This record gives sequence, structure tokens and C-alpha cells, in this order.
Amino acid sequence: MEKNFRKWGCVPIRTVNGLVSSVLGGPRNVTKTARSARPACPDRLQMARERKRCNDGPMNTHPIHRPVPLRNANGGAASIVIILVLIVGVAAGGGYWAYTTYVKQDPPRVKLTSLKVKAELVQFVHDRVSRALHHNMLALDDIVVMMDKELKRLQRIGKKFPEQNGIIDPQVKELSIARQRLAHVLAETAAEVEKIYVTWLVDRSVGTSQIKSQKGTLTRALADAIRGEKVLISRIRSNPSAAS
Repeated sequence: MEKNFRKWGCVPIRTVNGLVSSVLGGPRNVTKTARSARPACPDRLQMARERKRCNDGPMNTHPIHRPVPLRNANGGAASIVIILVLIVGVAAGGGYWAYTTYVKQDPPRVKLTSLKVKAELVQFVHDRVSRALHHNMLALDDIVVMMDKELKRLQRIGKKFPEQNGIIDPQVKELSIARQRLAHVLAETAAEVEKIYVTWLVDRSVGTSQIKSQKGTLTRALADAIRGEKVLISRIRSNPSAAS
């Protein structure tokens, strides 16, 4: 056994006990077992040192810190602000377009060309009486103006070709009668509206009652007058040279 200990490079227990006795001055009982008392072999010490060096090496004492990509916080905020500004701009533009297309209205026309009528009277018809009556008054006024232009055109043709009066005169006569009829209806309607307006200015309650009772009648009278000259009006409008 001692040979084997020496072969392995270890000191036998007996030798250890002798050394202890010689140092301490006498024999001493060693209670430790042979396995715990014997020192570690050189090979084992070397392996332990290598293991400790691997565990406590510079790679473990100095951990690697990977660079964290930085984000541009100010740039992100600026992008959000730009997007919000674009959204607000688009919404404002769409709102303006919708307002100008569907909400905003041009001021009403308050002047008649073929008949001398105060502008406040036509405005009163638009605001207080009836939008339909206002529309029919303007339509009838435009038709009368168109007939006046057509009469002047026919007269120019008659002067240019006097020998063709048999063709031109019947057209002029028919057109003149229709024009007088429509102008008369428009004048009567304007006179009735003026009475209602003055009454409304003096007494709102009475004027409001007259508006309710007469606006339908006046509107239909203008519509019937225009409808009665539908054929003549269509013929004038279909002629490219008419009203020029």
C-alpha cells in the first residue's frame, strides 16, 4: 500500500502521523480518514486551478455590453406633429369645400330687367313670401328679356329683306303678343307683392296672413303664364341665332 502511495506521489498516513508526533512532541491520534487526511494529488490541484481560472477569467469579470440602438425621440415627435397637421389641413380643406358647395349660397338676385321693381321688394319675396314665387318671377323676367332680343333680331332681318315681310311679320306679331301677355302677368304679380309688402311693414300679423293666403295663387299664376307660351319659348331657345 505504501508503495502505491509513493507511486501516486502521495504521503502515507503513517508518515503523516510520525511527522505530527515529531512536531508536537509526542504521539497524536489522527481521527481523520485516510481519504480526508491525504493531500490532493498534483494533477487534481492543477485541474482545480484551471477550472477556477475559467470560471473567474476576464470574460466573466467583464461582461460584454452590446450597444443598444438609440431612437430619435425628437424625430418621432416631429413626425407625429407633421401627420396631425396634414390631417387637420385635409379636414379643413374638405370642410371648406363642403361649406362652399352645399352650405354657402350666393346672394339672391333682387333686380328685374324687364320691369322696374324696387330691389327690397324682390328681396322680401325671397326672404318672407316664397322661394318658388321668387324663382318664377326671375324666370318670367328672363323670358321677357329673351323675347325682346328675338323681336329685335326679327326686325333686323325684316329691314335686310323687306320683300320677305310675309314671312317675318307673322312671327313678329305672335312674339309681340306673347311678350305683352307675359309682361302683364309679371307686372300684376309685382303689384300684388308690393301691396303685401307694405301691409307687412305696417302690420306684421296682417301682412303675414296675406302672405299665407296669396303666395300660392301668385306662384301658380306665373307658372301658368310660362306654361302657356311653352311652344314659342322652346322654338326661340332651339334657334342658335335667337336672342343674339
